[in-house]
Amino acid sequence: MTDETQSRLSAREVAAEYAVGTVFDITECAREPIHLLGSVQSHGALLALAEPDLTITVASANTASVLGVAPDVLLGLPVADILGAEQARQLGEAASDDDSVAAIVPVQLEQRKTGYQLEASVHRSDGLVICEFERSADQPFRFSSFYPGARRALLQLEGTRTVTGLSQAAVRQVRAFTGYDRVVAYRFDGDGPGEVIAEDVAPGWEPWLGLWFPAIDVPPQARRLYLQNWIRVIADVDDHGAALIPPQRPGTQRPLDLSGSALRTVSSYHLEYLRNIGVRGSMSLSLIQDGRLWGLIACHSGMPRRLSADQRAACEMFGIALSLQLNAVEDRQRAAGEAEARRVLQQMIDAADAVGPERFGEHLVADARLCDLVGADGVYARFGASWHSSGLIPDLSGLPTLLTRLTSGPVGQAWSTHRLGEELGELAHLAGDCAGLLLVPLSSTGDVLAWFRGEVARTVRWAADPERPVVTGSRGQRLTPRGSSSVWQETVRGQCLPWSGEERGIAEETYRALRNVAVRHATTLRAASAELARSDDELEAFARAASHDLKEPLRGIINYATLIKRDSATLDDATGKHLDSIRRLASRMDDLLDSLLEYSSLGRADLRMTSVSMDDVLDDIEEILGARLASADVQLRRPMRLGNVSGDRIRLQEVLINLVSNAVKYARTDPPRWVEVGYEEAVPPDAEQPLRAFYVRDNGIGIRAEQQEAIFRRVHAPSARGGGARAGLTISRRIVERHGGQLWVRSALGQGTTFYFTL
Repeated sequence: MTDETQSRLSAREVAAEYAVGTVFDITECAREPIHLLGSVQSHGALLALAEPDLTITVASANTASVLGVAPDVLLGLPVADILGAEQARQLGEAASDDDSVAAIVPVQLEQRKTGYQLEASVHRSDGLVICEFERSADQPFRFSSFYPGARRALLQLEGTRTVTGLSQAAVRQVRAFTGYDRVVAYRFDGDGPGEVIAEDVAPGWEPWLGLWFPAIDVPPQARRLYLQNWIRVIADVDDHGAALIPPQRPGTQRPLDLSGSALRTVSSYHLEYLRNIGVRGSMSLSLIQDGRLWGLIACHSGMPRRLSADQRAACEMFGIALSLQLNAVEDRQRAAGEAEARRVLQQMIDAADAVGPERFGEHLVADARLCDLVGADGVYARFGASWHSSGLIPDLSGLPTLLTRLTSGPVGQAWSTHRLGEELGELAHLAGDCAGLLLVPLSSTGDVLAWFRGEVARTVRWAADPERPVVTGSRGQRLTPRGSSSVWQETVRGQCLPWSGEERGIAEETYRALRNVAVRHATTLRAASAELARSDDELEAFARAASHDLKEPLRGIINYATLIKRDSATLDDATGKHLDSIRRLASRMDDLLDSLLEYSSLGRADLRMTSVSMDDVLDDIEEILGARLASADVQLRRPMRLGNVSGDRIRLQEVLINLVSNAVKYARTDPPRWVEVGYEEAVPPDAEQPLRAFYVRDNGIGIRAEQQEAIFRRVHAPSARGGGARAGLTISRRIVERHGGQLWVRSALGQGTTFYFTL
């Protein structure tokens, strides 16, 4: 058994350690200021120089062994006194204004008789020039020897078309170049845990492929540092480090900020973590996409391993190139998926558009491809006052509340969750059988397109219990060991497969496609409205001209019939009756023309909307129709107060006059005769839920069922029942519709009639 294998815990030791362990407060790791630990790895030394004369203000405690001069001697001296003026100038010029960029400067120290060459990594921090000195490699790094292998690797990466394939090629190349025993590609799930998606390991090392690691393994402050520094190397986990002198910078009362330091020591928790998995040396390469930490290339060695500054620079370059290539692969995959989605989406839009604007939403949502585009189980769309759904969605009664709770982003920006119940909190019951939601607001007025997914129970292989990632064990302060021997399987419920960035992109592409359709429909509607307005103007002009032209001869007919009857004393009774009929029919024609003009103007005239007291309106009607009610012996009943509505008072009064007059006109022959005006809950035609509706009810002769709709489309002659020949019911229905309501009738022959209307 090799020393490396002996240094790692066996599966039995892992189990025993975990069994006796007590829970450790993991939040201590997340609170630790790891950029202010105040020490560096002891294989190198650090000097912090204050400009302009590059005076040494901070030195690591090990400068005597690295630079040949003790720290108490160095502090307060210009660095030129130690390195000479020329090398001091080179260090000052090498310091970039960009804190995240370090330059490498070779340093000669023959006069100090150290017996070896040094190289300095130079960057800025806290307003100081930070110089980190390390011993040059016995065999100097030559870029010319590194480049051919790196070039081959980069070309191989260029030809890889998938993220996992690219990651596998990368870990293989990094391990070949650096000599580490384990190299893994580790991808983060947002700010949460991470999964090993590729690995290359030496014989005897446990495989990690497919394992998930809790988010606390890389706490937030560590992730921020990984964004600042592309590479982090720990040469020896058992190195005790070299403290900085003084521990706190004068005047600041805090340690020197080592965020950009290559030699910065790391958290004792992390060192313990590495020891527990048998690691003596490590390196991490950041994988960064669009300013976020996408993942890491993590390298582990069973023995201490130090990389020179040039080797680190070469690895950093490889990490940057890999990040760019990963970004290109994901962009290529996303672009291909979005192109196919756009093609399918356009087919769906065209098919829905063909049925016309009225059925566009219904046809689109009914198309199964709308769910297939994003791998959803159901979809819900709300366009204005109408909504449509297909497949698995939450209960419709609670859906508006659910969407209102979660829809807060900008119009056109997709939002998703694969833990819908958790997002809803105390309203989790509204999710029903749905576990995932992808939505995109279509407008600022509540229009929305939402896809839903059902629960998918899945097993996650954790490298440790995610609920108990850290313990204190029998050997003292120990972090939970990781590895295949300590795999913890968890069945995840109440979730669906996470929505991908590509699927969110498709949702936003769908919004853009619908926006284009809306613009096209609006353009068509404006053109149609303009044409309709022109036609209405022509029709109204024609109606007025025709009315004027027709009414003039009608008045002549009436006048001549009157004159003939008055001046002709020798007319027999039959001829007199014929003349009366001529006058009556001509008068009816005149009334019809007036009704035609009024009906045509209703679609054009603006309503004067105010708060209207329906009780005051009914008072006026009782006064206007009082004589007619009395002569017909019809009682007007008012069982309740009607309250106020929003409407055009004159038009609403016209509706009630027409309906009450109609009831008087068709009253029963024998008393008692009455007409009643009130309100109650009633179900409109083609509706399921009752609405508050006003009614005008009588106990008159009633209307046959087959005639009940026809009465709104014709004018009755007044011969038998009296009254005018105006199209009162037709006009009343038009007025109610202009108020956004409905007017309908319920009646049975011989049992009276009730007219209902809503506003």
